[in-house]
Parts: sequence; C-alpha cells; structure tokens
Amino acid sequence: MKNIENNKNMWKNFSEQRTDFFVSAGFLLIESIIPGILVWLLVGNDFSFSFLNNLPDPKVGYIILICIIYLMFTFLSTFIFYILKLHKEDNFTYATTTTLVFITLILLGFAFNKNDTVFIIIKLVIVLFSAIIAVTLGVFITYIAKNKSFKKLEIFENYLSDYKEGKSVPLKIIDKIKKYEINLEQQKQKQKKIDDLKIELENKIEAEYQQQKQKDLEKKQKLNEKLDSKEKKARLKEQKKEAKKNKIEFK
Repeated sequence: MKNIENNKNMWKNFSEQRTDFFVSAGFLLIESIIPGILVWLLVGNDFSFSFLNNLPDPKVGYIILICIIYLMFTFLSTFIFYILKLHKEDNFTYATTTTLVFITLILLGFAFNKNDTVFIIIKLVIVLFSAIIAVTLGVFITYIAKNKSFKKLEIFENYLSDYKEGKSVPLKIIDKIKKYEINLEQQKQKQKKIDDLKIELENKIEAEYQQQKQKDLEKKQKLNEKLDSKEKKARLKEQKKEAKKNKIEFK
C-alpha cells in the first residue's frame, strides 16, 4: 500500500515539475533555436546567400553530417545544463523537438527545392509529421531522465531514513544529507518569512481598511449633522415666517 502511495506521489511530481517558462525558453535558444537558425541560414538550400556552394562534394553528405553534429550538440548541451541543475528534464522534450524540426526543414530544402504551392504543402505536412515524431522522442528522453532522477531521489530517501534511524550510511551520503537538511531549514525559514510578511501585509491592509471605514463613517455622520443643521435652520426660518404671517392676520 505504501509503495502504491509512493508511486502516486512520484507520478504527481512527474506531472507537476516543470522548468520556469523564461528559464526554459532561454536555454532552448542556446541548445536548439540559435544553432538551428545558424545552420539553416549558413548551409541551407532555401537561401541564396548561404555558404552551401562552398562545401565540398557530396554537399548533401556534409549537410547530413552537420545536422548530426547539431543534434549531438543539442543533446549534450541539454544534458550538461540538466546535470548542472540549470533546468529540469522537460527541456529534453523541447530541445529535441525543435532541433529535429530544424533538421527536417534543412533537409527538405534539398529534397524539395521548388517553392510552388504543392511543394510548400508537402513540406508543411512533412514538418508536422516530423514534429509529432520529435515530440514523442523528446517525451521518451524526458521520461528516461525523470525516471533516473526519481530513482536517485528514492535511493537518497532510503539513505535519509537509515540516517535518521541511526543506521550506517556512507560518509559521502552523510555530507549530502547534511546539505539537504541545511537547505531544507533555509527553505523553511524562507517560507516562514514569506508567511510572516503575508500576515503582516494582511493585517496592514485590514487596519487601513478599518481606518478608512471609520473615516467614511465619521464623514457620513458629519454630513448628516450638517444636513440636519441646515434642515433645522430652514424649519426655524419657516416657523418664523409662519408666526409673522399669523401675527399680521391677527391684527
């Protein structure tokens, strides 16, 4: 039962853990988009200003080699940034998909070098199909990376449990546990500060609201008193007029 619960939590974390959008986009530019655009512009067959004609024969062979190097660069750079914990596993999906789409575009420039409507539609269909395959491959790579990450986490949690129970744990793991506990404590302190700040802000807003409410009430009371005073004066004035009128009639 406990294992089932752990698996549920694991898959919940799998679906919830995502790299921040702007961080992911920034690394995606480095890992795939900028290199892809450069390769496409510099050696692609879709642009007249490319350096394609400067390549030795067979040109297509060299283009394929460049595309393979580009794909390897994407995978290695994504892997390195992932190992350095600069982004999470989901960037494997984005980077792989983007790179394979760029490679497809580059190679299609040689397969279909005409730009009439039919060939453009064919290119779009092939690019779409390659994108679907690329997403599938990227998700699979991300799945493998996440599984590896979960296994490491599970092993660490087992060591942590043993450490708390006083069992023998490797010295290297003890150092990691201490760092983990320090980091956990820092996160708790940080969260406590955030919670305290939130409470303080809520209290301040409530106090200002009550103060403003009291001011509005006092203003309303003063206005009512002023209106009552005017009404009273008007009534007295009317009474005086009426009394004066009655006095004249009596005479």
